Amino acid sequence: METMQINKLGEIKNVYPSSIRENSFAKKYYNLKYEVNTYDPYNFVEDYANCEKLVHLYYREVLGKFLPINFRSKEIWESVEDEFEDISLESVKVGDILVCSRRIKKDGTIKILDFPHMSVVSNLTGSGVEVIHTNNVEGVTVSPVSLFFKRYPKEFCKIKRPKENIF
Repeated sequence: METMQINKLGEIKNVYPSSIRENSFAKKYYNLKYEVNTYDPYNFVEDYANCEKLVHLYYREVLGKFLPINFRSKEIWESVEDEFEDISLESVKVGDILVCSRRIKKDGTIKILDFPHMSVVSNLTGSGVEVIHTNNVEGVTVSPVSLFFKRYPKEFCKIKRPKENIF
């Protein structure tokens, strides 16, 4: 069942059953302000984050692992097989990282991103895969991957699973 919520910009957005209220990590960081230039994911300034920092925080706080600091979105996008495994949507697990090189703008055109956008698989439900991510429009959100792919087209995304040897 879908409900509606007003986000920080006063826009109405969808909230799904396993969303912010039911995800303790998302709830903790829901009020983060988006800041594109927050580089060091372990030098955490409490009120600011970008998609890279949110993925690093998720790994640290939920999975108890530290992604190497040099693994930013571009490095993960370009990663080699001994660091990350390419995963299909049908075989995702919690903690898999989605990295997307393009997004759909409001006018329907596709924008090539300077740096790929990152999100992390946060839940597997009976109805599908959910991801947590942040951006400058919506802030921190948890959404079904099908909704995520409406903004970040599936054909321009990779799903990556870190190999144990990088931790």
